[in-house]
Amino acid sequence: MTKLKFSSLEGAEQNFAMLDLIPDTHAWIKNTQGRFVYGNRLFFERFGFSSLQGLLGKCDYDIAPASLAEKYCSDDAQVLRGSVVNDRLELIIGENQTGDWFLTSKWPIFNFRDRIIGSFGISRHLNKTEGT
Repeated sequence: MTKLKFSSLEGAEQNFAMLDLIPDTHAWIKNTQGRFVYGNRLFFERFGFSSLQGLLGKCDYDIAPASLAEKYCSDDAQVLRGSVVNDRLELIIGENQTGDWFLTSKWPIFNFRDRIIGSFGISRHLNKTEGT
């Protein structure tokens, strides 16, 4: 895959707005501190937020049980070292405390100096059609 390159993470939602059109798919961007700077509509609504603003600045421990958040953060640490996570089977628990299975992939985001400035993740729902 081609490297994801941006001058910064500011305005990320403009670059990824089309991901709201894809059913069954969660997408997000985190900064190097593991804080969300973007999430598509299905992603932020899954965790009970009515808008992206509710998600911004949160981390995995704010939205997921600690045991799951620990795994998500472990994968993020690999990505922030330059690795890619492909098709990891993950349980994601939403606001209503029910879990669903997803295939998750994550990539580092680089700036134009080839420094990692964040991570991009996408999860495809395996169980049912969500958001259609």
